[in-house]
Amino acid sequence: EQYARQSISELCGGKEITDIGFPMGKRVLRVNTVLSLDGYRVCITGKSNGGKNLLVASLVPLAIGYNWERYIKRLERFAEKKKNNKNLIIDKEYDKITREENEKLYEIFLDKSKNSLFRIRPNMPIDTIENGIDSFRNLKVEEQVTALLSILSVFSRSGGTKDLSSIGGTKSAAQTYISAYVSNIKKSYSDVRIIECSASGLFESSSKNLFKYL
Repeated sequence: EQYARQSISELCGGKEITDIGFPMGKRVLRVNTVLSLDGYRVCITGKSNGGKNLLVASLVPLAIGYNWERYIKRLERFAEKKKNNKNLIIDKEYDKITREENEKLYEIFLDKSKNSLFRIRPNMPIDTIENGIDSFRNLKVEEQVTALLSILSVFSRSGGTKDLSSIGGTKSAAQTYISAYVSNIKKSYSDVRIIECSASGLFESSSKNLFKYL
């Protein structure tokens, strides 16, 4: 026992065991805790893999402009109608959906994944989107609608898996999670903080970089 106490003391810089404290006190990271990952904000929603991973939801909004928001609404309306009629095809004049506009929207999604804050989203499928552009161009227009909405979901708050198989990915891609171990998170991020926010949203504060505690 004395040897064990001596070993622990050596690991703790020669301090007595009674001197050991927890820099964050007894703080527990609960569901809905907001984290900043190099400035990319996420919210803890649960755990997976026996507690080894923390499931998170993105708190970063996608901004693409009003006209493209309207175009996405048309894609969503068509996709909803197609659920009831699998043989439904796009009427260019009525649905106002075209291959050309679809490809422009795909390029916007690709740019957002590579050149915006979304590039550091946990498990962002940048390579899949970048390498899948030729596969996307070869899809039928109706299939492009489904593919675009699947890619759109990557930028959403939803942290579940996304079906990117139509562009060369998997059917269960891009789930948003981080390791439950800070030492593993450090492999992908350099600054991780806990964000505290008042109920009104008017006041907020952040912890020190959690890596300072390592």
